[in-house]
Amino acid sequence: MTDQHDHQHVEPWTVTAINVAADSGNDIHDDDAARELGYERALVAGVTTYGYLLRQVVAALGDSWLDRGTVEVRLRQPAYAGERFIVTAEHAPLASIRAAAVRDDGVVVATADATPGAPGPLPARAHPLVPPRDEPYAPVRSALDGVAHFPTVEYTIDDAWQHKLLTDIGNDLTVFGDRGIVHPVIYGDLANLSLMHSVALGPWIHARSRVRHHRPLRVGETVSVRPRIHELTTDNGAEFLTLDTAVVVDDLLVARIEHAVIYAMNRRPT
Repeated sequence: MTDQHDHQHVEPWTVTAINVAADSGNDIHDDDAARELGYERALVAGVTTYGYLLRQVVAALGDSWLDRGTVEVRLRQPAYAGERFIVTAEHAPLASIRAAAVRDDGVVVATADATPGAPGPLPARAHPLVPPRDEPYAPVRSALDGVAHFPTVEYTIDDAWQHKLLTDIGNDLTVFGDRGIVHPVIYGDLANLSLMHSVALGPWIHARSRVRHHRPLRVGETVSVRPRIHELTTDNGAEFLTLDTAVVVDDLLVARIEHAVIYAMNRRPT
């Protein structure tokens, strides 16, 4: 285990991006739909890129970060299948480390600033249980304005889900099997699933996540995912939605995710 005020030196890690989300239901991962919006081809899922970054975060900060730590991930450029990323981890002034996924041409595709230590408390009653709706919300600002919370959803994180997570991101670290804990990329997955459960989305894009771990999630546990709308904004012709989602097990907070997505757009934002 690494000390919370230090981190291990981590050599750069190389990975070739894979579009594992082609059948996810999000058309941004389809070549034709992505091209219609001005992209070269189907985008690699933001959660997949997030997983690549987390490889270096975990390697550098170890168990202390998995147990109680924070990370802010920014997806800065589109990622396409077949691109090679060099993923680095370096000391950063305002975080314990900064991980970066860099293309062969030197362009930084995504970054993750991570720090171990106790996250902030969850405000009382901020994330209540919300019953299901008869139908999802339309992906337009007028339908979402005034909505405070999306319906609560539950998922059991079984061995098959864990295996898919680890396979999709090319995990080569043993800590998850050794400790029987779920890879923290699951939190991006859960935030996406709660959004897709609640809104009848067309093509959409994951832009940023801030995750706070309160304790590790264990394989086999059932989570209650409780999203609330933190913010709705418009920028450069694109509609952004930021969710503040609590992941709860047996009425105890496991993680909290602030998850920003572009949920409606007519073209590629510049």
